[in-house]
Amino acid sequence: MERFSIIGDDIALGYLPYLRDVVPKSIELQGVPPFKFQTGRLSMNGGSSHRILVNVEKWLVERPANYIAWNCGHYDIKDRVSLADYELNLGKIANRLRTGTRAPLFWIASTPIRIDEDRAGMNTAVKEYNKVARGIMERFRITVIDVYSTIVLGIPEYCLQNDGRHMMPRGNELIAEKIWRDITGEVRVKIPDGKQIGLSECIESQKRHGSGG
Repeated sequence: MERFSIIGDDIALGYLPYLRDVVPKSIELQGVPPFKFQTGRLSMNGGSSHRILVNVEKWLVERPANYIAWNCGHYDIKDRVSLADYELNLGKIANRLRTGTRAPLFWIASTPIRIDEDRAGMNTAVKEYNKVARGIMERFRITVIDVYSTIVLGIPEYCLQNDGRHMMPRGNELIAEKIWRDITGEVRVKIPDGKQIGLSECIESQKRHGSGG
């Protein structure tokens, strides 16, 4: 059986069930293995670049996989990890994956924050961190899956929950389709929830949210 390792934060936990609907049943999806915090709380959240770096061996290198995709960014911003440290961490993770695995590697860009909920300029930070991440991935020849633009073109107001960050079903479906399409070239596009998006809405969304770096 082929295996697809996909590591990310709570955004990934949201779209993984939708990815399961897109990926052939013959491929096993491997997320973050359950682990416990010092408090005893169980989690499957990959969190920040620091957490992924500490766990890169057991989460990715030591687990056989035919495809590897990963992301971190929102928690780096939340935890105030500097851009310099973020870049350093991503470089170390990317280097270890490039040297320690033979699977095709994919970086999943961080998703946008709804502008009307962006009280602390987090969407600006997302674009800055995405830009740094893209530079690292280009250096290590890792394919970037630009789900930031996917959500912008899908219109954040139709994709994101009221908290401005977590996905509604439409956003999760669009991300899942985008990831599998970029990995395999297989087109299985549908319009989730019956939403029909006009060109003018897409243009306005791009103006407000910009590109993801």
